[in-house]
Amino acid sequence: MHLFGLDVTSKAVMPDAWIASLAELDTQSGRAAHAMLKGYALEDPLLHDVCPVAWLLEPAMFSGVPCSVSVDWQPGPTEGQSRAAPTSGGRQAETTNAVVYTDVDGPRLLTLVRERLASLP
Repeated sequence: MHLFGLDVTSKAVMPDAWIASLAELDTQSGRAAHAMLKGYALEDPLLHDVCPVAWLLEPAMFSGVPCSVSVDWQPGPTEGQSRAAPTSGGRQAETTNAVVYTDVDGPRLLTLVRERLASLP
Protein backbone atom coordinates (compact mmCIF):
# COMPACT_ATOMS: atom_id res chain seq x y z
CA MET A 1 0.00 0.00 0.00
CA HIS A 2 1.19 3.53 -0.76
CA LEU A 3 -0.20 6.44 1.24
CA PHE A 4 -0.07 10.07 0.07
CA GLY A 5 -1.41 12.12 2.96
CA LEU A 6 -2.38 15.76 2.88
CA ASP A 7 0.96 16.67 4.45
CA VAL A 8 2.77 15.60 1.26
CA THR A 9 0.12 16.61 -1.28
CA SER A 10 0.04 20.06 0.32
CA LYS A 11 3.55 20.49 -1.09
CA ALA A 12 2.19 20.08 -4.65
CA VAL A 13 1.31 23.77 -5.04
CA MET A 14 0.13 25.20 -8.38
CA PRO A 15 1.42 28.79 -8.71
CA ASP A 16 -0.75 31.15 -10.78
CA ALA A 17 2.04 31.52 -13.37
CA TRP A 18 2.19 27.75 -13.84
CA ILE A 19 -1.57 27.51 -14.34
CA ALA A 20 -1.38 30.38 -16.87
CA SER A 21 1.41 28.57 -18.72
CA LEU A 22 -0.96 25.69 -19.51
CA ALA A 23 -2.99 27.96 -21.81
CA GLU A 24 0.23 28.65 -23.72
CA LEU A 25 0.50 24.98 -24.72
CA ASP A 26 -1.90 25.84 -27.55
CA THR A 27 -3.61 22.47 -27.43
CA GLN A 28 -7.17 21.58 -26.57
CA SER A 29 -5.94 19.65 -23.51
CA GLY A 30 -3.76 22.55 -22.36
CA ARG A 31 -6.61 25.04 -22.67
CA ALA A 32 -9.02 22.70 -20.88
CA ALA A 33 -6.54 22.02 -18.05
CA HIS A 34 -5.90 25.76 -17.73
CA ALA A 35 -9.62 26.54 -17.45
CA MET A 36 -10.33 23.74 -14.97
CA LEU A 37 -7.28 24.32 -12.76
CA LYS A 38 -7.74 28.10 -12.76
CA GLY A 39 -11.18 27.60 -11.26
CA TYR A 40 -10.13 24.77 -8.96
CA ALA A 41 -7.16 26.76 -7.61
CA LEU A 42 -9.48 29.46 -6.30
CA GLU A 43 -10.53 26.99 -3.60
CA ASP A 44 -7.51 24.68 -3.40
CA PRO A 45 -4.28 25.38 -5.34
CA LEU A 46 -2.90 21.88 -4.68
CA LEU A 47 -2.50 18.87 -6.98
CA HIS A 48 -3.61 16.24 -4.45
CA ASP A 49 -4.87 13.57 -6.84
CA VAL A 50 -1.96 14.00 -9.22
CA CYS A 51 0.58 12.73 -6.67
CA PRO A 52 -0.21 8.98 -6.80
CA VAL A 53 -0.35 9.07 -10.61
CA ALA A 54 2.94 11.00 -10.79
CA TRP A 55 4.51 8.44 -8.43
CA LEU A 56 3.62 5.69 -10.92
CA LEU A 57 5.47 7.66 -13.63
CA GLU A 58 8.43 8.93 -11.58
CA PRO A 59 8.65 7.42 -8.10
CA ALA A 60 12.02 9.06 -7.44
CA MET A 61 10.38 12.48 -7.07
CA PHE A 62 8.77 11.26 -3.83
CA SER A 63 10.30 10.19 -0.55
CA GLY A 64 8.61 8.13 2.12
CA VAL A 65 9.06 5.77 5.01
CA PRO A 66 7.96 2.17 5.59
CA CYS A 67 5.21 2.07 8.18
CA SER A 68 2.69 -0.04 9.93
CA VAL A 69 -0.65 1.56 9.09
CA SER A 70 -3.97 0.87 10.75
CA VAL A 71 -7.39 2.47 10.40
CA ASP A 72 -9.69 3.07 13.35
CA TRP A 73 -12.93 1.35 12.44
CA GLN A 74 -14.60 1.72 15.85
CA PRO A 75 -17.51 4.19 16.05
CA GLY A 76 -16.46 7.42 17.70
CA PRO A 77 -14.61 10.66 17.07
CA THR A 78 -11.54 8.94 15.54
CA GLU A 79 -13.48 6.56 13.29
CA GLY A 80 -11.87 6.39 9.85
CA GLN A 81 -8.57 7.93 10.95
CA SER A 82 -5.34 6.34 9.78
CA ARG A 83 -2.47 5.74 12.16
CA ALA A 84 1.03 5.22 10.82
CA ALA A 85 4.05 4.11 12.83
CA PRO A 86 7.45 3.97 11.12
CA THR A 87 8.82 0.43 11.09
CA SER A 88 12.47 1.24 10.47
CA GLY A 89 14.99 1.20 13.29
CA GLY A 90 14.54 -2.24 14.76
CA ARG A 91 10.85 -2.92 14.38
CA GLN A 92 10.10 -6.18 12.64
CA ALA A 93 9.66 -6.00 8.87
CA GLU A 94 6.49 -8.09 8.93
CA THR A 95 4.63 -5.21 10.57
CA THR A 96 5.30 -3.01 7.55
CA ASN A 97 2.20 -2.82 5.39
CA ALA A 98 2.62 0.55 3.66
CA VAL A 99 4.95 3.25 2.48
CA VAL A 100 3.84 6.64 3.75
CA TYR A 101 5.11 9.41 1.51
CA THR A 102 6.43 12.47 3.29
CA ASP A 103 7.83 14.70 0.55
CA VAL A 104 7.54 15.52 -3.13
CA ASP A 105 9.75 17.52 -5.45
CA GLY A 106 7.10 20.13 -6.23
CA PRO A 107 8.87 21.83 -9.15
CA ARG A 108 9.56 18.47 -10.80
CA LEU A 109 5.93 17.47 -10.32
CA LEU A 110 4.75 20.64 -12.07
CA THR A 111 7.20 20.01 -14.91
CA LEU A 112 5.99 16.43 -15.32
CA VAL A 113 2.34 17.45 -15.43
CA ARG A 114 3.00 20.21 -17.95
CA GLU A 115 5.11 17.89 -20.13
CA ARG A 116 2.38 15.25 -20.13
CA LEU A 117 -0.31 17.80 -20.95
CA ALA A 118 1.83 19.13 -23.79
CA SER A 119 1.92 15.66 -25.35
CA LEU A 120 -1.87 15.46 -25.55
CA PRO A 121 -3.99 16.82 -28.42
